[in-house]
Amino acid sequence: MSSPSESEARSIWRGLLQANLGDTVTGAGLSHLPWAGKWDDVLDCAGHRVAVEYKVRSDTASIASAVDQMRQRLKDMPSGVHPLLVVAHMGPTGRAFCDRAGFDWLDLAGNAHITRLPRTRIIIEGRPPAARPRGRKSNVFATKSSRLAHWLLLRQGQAHTHQQLVDATRLDKGHLSRILARLEELRLIRRSEEGVRLAKPSLILDAWREAYQPPCRSVLKGVIPSRSGQDSVATLAGALLAGEEEYVIGGLASAWMWNGFADFRISTCYLRGIVSPQFRKEIGFIETDRGANVWFMQETDDVAFLGSERRNGICVASPWFTYVDLAIHPERAVDAAAHLREHVLKPEQTDGA
Repeated sequence: MSSPSESEARSIWRGLLQANLGDTVTGAGLSHLPWAGKWDDVLDCAGHRVAVEYKVRSDTASIASAVDQMRQRLKDMPSGVHPLLVVAHMGPTGRAFCDRAGFDWLDLAGNAHITRLPRTRIIIEGRPPAARPRGRKSNVFATKSSRLAHWLLLRQGQAHTHQQLVDATRLDKGHLSRILARLEELRLIRRSEEGVRLAKPSLILDAWREAYQPPCRSVLKGVIPSRSGQDSVATLAGALLAGEEEYVIGGLASAWMWNGFADFRISTCYLRGIVSPQFRKEIGFIETDRGANVWFMQETDDVAFLGSERRNGICVASPWFTYVDLAIHPERAVDAAAHLREHVLKPEQTDGA
């Protein structure tokens, strides 16, 4: 089922506002409102004038871009006009972002959070999406594409030419150009004569984490004899080094090695290749999902290896990759990610720098 056209969506959001506010919705006369042409709809209902910004997509980056545009437009609008973001379906990350940004929202499924209109408090949650978005925009955080976001996070404050980014990410020029165009549309990068520069580290990090999937072709889970997570990592690193296998430690083990937060049981190891029968035997590996203390992420993309470092003789993923990788992990992964963000990454400190 495709999503509605913009005109169909307009009818839906007007109907929902009319039902929620308990009064007739009328379109405002736009000819005498010079600021109104930048909005997708301007309407009057229950004594309120509402300016609507509509986005089909509701990923973090799209919502952040919409909120940024709305903030800019409000500077040229008269007081008393209430901005409202409308999306096809608002997820939990988008809801949290709008709440922090101070903007009301409504989705076409009927969910809403409208509390900034005078004498109004509308909170509706739990309604499923009525349709999937029609068409498909390039996913700038797909496995291969996310190399660019990772590289820009690793090199904050620096400007990069197109060729420098091609060389660093090993993406072909056409693919890279499409990703850059989408990131610019989302206002996550800035262009200048010097090149491309990251604009909002915290937003691109959130958007990558939201879309993240393990950048490998297969996952092999199992157990090895071990007294602790640190013991498992040492065993893996020693055996991989002896076999000259390219690897990087991610997940909870990497978080622990970056900031020492919390003990861990699962050791996640990203590999260029696959685990051989000989290697399994050497480390005493038994394949099983139940009680697994080792995850081998096999045939891994370059994105996991960008910015990796040796810490105490062990090859560890960058803290940026570690942060997004924790999204797929159990145990105390949520707490570990929050601690890493606050004490190591600190992306909010460089937003807009």
